[in-house]
Amino acid sequence: PLPPELFELTELAVLYLDHNWFTGTLSADMANLDQLVYVSLDSNFFTGTLPNQWFAPSNKLHTLSVLWLDHNDFTGTIPDLGTLAAMES
Repeated sequence: PLPPELFELTELAVLYLDHNWFTGTLSADMANLDQLVYVSLDSNFFTGTLPNQWFAPSNKLHTLSVLWLDHNDFTGTIPDLGTLAAMES
């Protein structure tokens, strides 16, 4: 899994961790990183569902415009991205 200290980086704007063999589930704590603009976690071995907190109306991901999660082992459905206002299509 991603180290919990990562979610204490309150000024983090770009998170690019592709092709790193990360495993486990993704933390709901990422929803608190209100400066994130670009997140790319593709080509790892993440499992489980995407945290609902990322897509809740109360999330702080207002500036997130790019989210790459392909080539992992997620299950479930893709949540409604409507709460991520800056998301590019």
